[in-house]
Amino acid sequence: MRPLDIYVFHKQCGHTEGMRLPHRKSQSLSSCVFFTILALILPARAKTTEQLVLTPSSLNFRNVQVGQTETQVFFLTNSGSTPATVSAISVTNPVFQISGATLPVVVAAGQSMSLNITFAPTASTWVGAHLIVTSNVSNSALRIPIQGSGVSAEPIAAQPAGLSFGQVAVGTSVTRSLVLSNTVSYSETLENIQASGTGFSITGPAMPFALASGANITVNVTFSPQTVGAVSGDLFVSGPYFNIPLSATGVATNTIGQLSLTPSTLNLGSVVVGSSATASGSLSATGASVTINTASSSNSAFTLTGLSLPATIAAGQTVPFSVAFSPTAAGPLTGRLSFTSNAQTPTTTESVSGTGTSPVGQLTVSPTSLSFGSVVVGSSSSASGILSASGASVTISSDSTSNTGFKVSGLSLPVTIPAGQSVPFTVSFSPSATGSTSATLSFTSNAQAATTTESLSGTGTAQSGQLTLNPTTVSFGNVNLGSSATQACTLSASGAAVTVNSAAIGNSQFALSGASFPMTLSAGQSAQINIIFSPTNSGTDSGTLTFTSNASNSTATESLSGVGMTPQYSVSLTWNASASSVAGYNIYRGTSPGSYSKINSTLDANTAYTDSTVASGVTYYYAATAVNSSGQESGYSTPLEVAIP
Repeated sequence: MRPLDIYVFHKQCGHTEGMRLPHRKSQSLSSCVFFTILALILPARAKTTEQLVLTPSSLNFRNVQVGQTETQVFFLTNSGSTPATVSAISVTNPVFQISGATLPVVVAAGQSMSLNITFAPTASTWVGAHLIVTSNVSNSALRIPIQGSGVSAEPIAAQPAGLSFGQVAVGTSVTRSLVLSNTVSYSETLENIQASGTGFSITGPAMPFALASGANITVNVTFSPQTVGAVSGDLFVSGPYFNIPLSATGVATNTIGQLSLTPSTLNLGSVVVGSSATASGSLSATGASVTINTASSSNSAFTLTGLSLPATIAAGQTVPFSVAFSPTAAGPLTGRLSFTSNAQTPTTTESVSGTGTSPVGQLTVSPTSLSFGSVVVGSSSSASGILSASGASVTISSDSTSNTGFKVSGLSLPVTIPAGQSVPFTVSFSPSATGSTSATLSFTSNAQAATTTESLSGTGTAQSGQLTLNPTTVSFGNVNLGSSATQACTLSASGAAVTVNSAAIGNSQFALSGASFPMTLSAGQSAQINIIFSPTNSGTDSGTLTFTSNASNSTATESLSGVGMTPQYSVSLTWNASASSVAGYNIYRGTSPGSYSKINSTLDANTAYTDSTVASGVTYYYAATAVNSSGQESGYSTPLEVAIP
């Protein structure tokens, strides 16, 4: 005879199965009390086979709100005669979670343990899973089915969420429609629908009405003003309970406004696909104020901005709006803007048009001109350039130069440059004769400007010149820190013109002035360049000035040296003698007025003093006092401010 498990469930929370601890209910847990009485009737003799039993044999979570949780309790009972070791408890879907046990756990023969399983739906849908208990008994992998259904926070959705009737003439009526939709996976019953507020009435399906999952119904709300003035109300729905706000204004029959639109036709011209253009319009009310409730466009390429709806325009007033045209394909496009209002003509329209155009790229070359300077006949010089595309990709189909002395390399044509990207190229100059020459480098492409050009120039020279420096060694001697000394250097070309391309000094204490590179010197011509020594540290500095040129001696150097000296400063002070008989004077110094220290060690009988202990970059304040033969000392003289460089 097997054990008998007796479960008595006492329920006070309206649940219909198992022991459920609903976290999503608004009532306190103290009002939900569960009593479980477990009676075990042991068999007359033990069974030879161990067995675990789960109670209940299945779990079902009904209509749990998405974002909330619900917990149910189940029992694991050892109906065998020996202990059972549970090593694992798992669920095949993560929306169900197990709690209440630390594994592994031993369940004694004839005993039970309780566990909690929590359902936390993430979507409005049905979910199924299995609870699996792994143990060392004969049914080592015990499984029970679990299911649950999630529901949205609001089972019934209203579209629109509120109704505004704007202005309605007394003695007339305006009807607007409201759609109620069931957003959950089960049927909802609407018990009743009624309207509050003077002048509001409804028509629709008879109540109560069972609204199936995913279905909707239309409710018509009519406003029939009885008097002039603003009216508000609500549409109450019971079944689930919620309300939709209603608003309207009753106006006199002769105060219905007219809505006009300027211009009545709007052409936004040609716009490149992927970009936008905007144009302005205005809405005007005449006769009475007009409330614009909605605005729409028949073509998504045209969008309305700058108007917050609903918008009320007072009689005689105008409000602006903007229309944006954003074509997604090339070709002419048309559309119609529609404004719905409480004007005498409920719908006011404006025709809009525009043409989408394919983007056209721009090709630019940098630099716009290349100068190669002097190049010896029979040799070559190279320079680099960059081609860039903007707006759209550009395909370069060919290049050419108007002078065979210049050639382009580094481009494999045709080449396509994506918008925003660049490609480099190289131009070489190989003069075949002496003298200046020039050319135009042309690139042919599908850019907006079909031909892009770069100016080229250079000079062919008969032979390489010689570059000399004078002097070859420059010494600046002693230079105070914070100051500078300048000496001149002369560059001379002989034999042929020389182009000096660059100059470099390996020590930042030295710098060049009066030079711009590249610099071309004709044969027999000289140029003076200034070298500046500006020491920032005490001690000897040295460096090498190197000029790079196209001369036969491609580098020419000059040795530089100088000594940085810390400047020594002193302050000489004089003052007028005291009108009284004094034994001498004391001199005081400080770095702020009124805060002084005496700097003379003995009383000074003279009216002059030299302070040789000052530091560079500090401002000092000096004052003197007179001392008589009795040792009495006068007050400070008027302070003197001295700034040390």
